[in-house]
Amino acid sequence: MKKTIILLALLLPFLKGNAQKDSTAPYLKNPTLPAFKILLPDSAHWFTQANLKKGKAVMIMVFNPDCSHCQNQAEVIAQNHKELLSEIEIVMCSYQDLQKMRGFIDKYKLGQFSNIHVGRDVNYFFTPFYNMHLFPFLAIYDKKGKLYKVFEGGIEADKIKETFQGL
Repeated sequence: MKKTIILLALLLPFLKGNAQKDSTAPYLKNPTLPAFKILLPDSAHWFTQANLKKGKAVMIMVFNPDCSHCQNQAEVIAQNHKELLSEIEIVMCSYQDLQKMRGFIDKYKLGQFSNIHVGRDVNYFFTPFYNMHLFPFLAIYDKKGKLYKVFEGGIEADKIKETFQGL
């Protein structure tokens, strides 16, 4: 018994406690547009933050093509694109396979918009980076690349208009 107590006393300084573990999501530690890389639907080209047009607000949407909330969000984006979102760079990414993404792009006619970039998160970067719990997840960055606001579960058209006014 005495040997066990001595052993524990010697090992105690080397054990990390959970109380000291930082559970802050990475996007909150550094609230700027992250370096990312998504595979485009043609499966041959990549899209990164360097491909975004400079001086534009950015909306990153992490989605699942099978998610009904994500489908509703895509519909809101497509229907309100001209009025509310034509001046915003939109990056839509999913970890799902490219076949499902292509169907999603076709269904909501997202390929017709030059400022919407849809791709596959092959490195599973976004989910842990944003510490997501609900789809769709939207992160809004201002023209300087600074985090402005996040939404879990999507937003309606009126909230989109309110959010992007003045960005």
